[in-house]
Amino acid sequence: MTAKVYGRRPNLVDAIQVSEQTAEAVAAWADGKVRRDPQTGKLLVRLPQTTIPAVVGDWVVRDLMPDGLGPARAMRDQLFRWCFELVDGDRYRRNSA
Repeated sequence: MTAKVYGRRPNLVDAIQVSEQTAEAVAAWADGKVRRDPQTGKLLVRLPQTTIPAVVGDWVVRDLMPDGLGPARAMRDQLFRWCFELVDGDRYRRNSA
């Protein structure tokens, strides 16, 4: 699984949407843990930088920083789609190098 690059001027982020099939890979990519909420049964990706879990349909976002990826955070799907659009990450990485 590979994160795709999304852009919002002036910054770029790597992002992966959480699904039942990708939750373990997303958690590993974001240094988080996967569990099920015992009350609701929802799948949760708990990230080390935040206490807000990512549920199925949310996006886990990491800022592209000059020294590597910044901390991961969860974003609700509707907010993510309003803030970001898919960009050619290779082109942006080449131009900023």
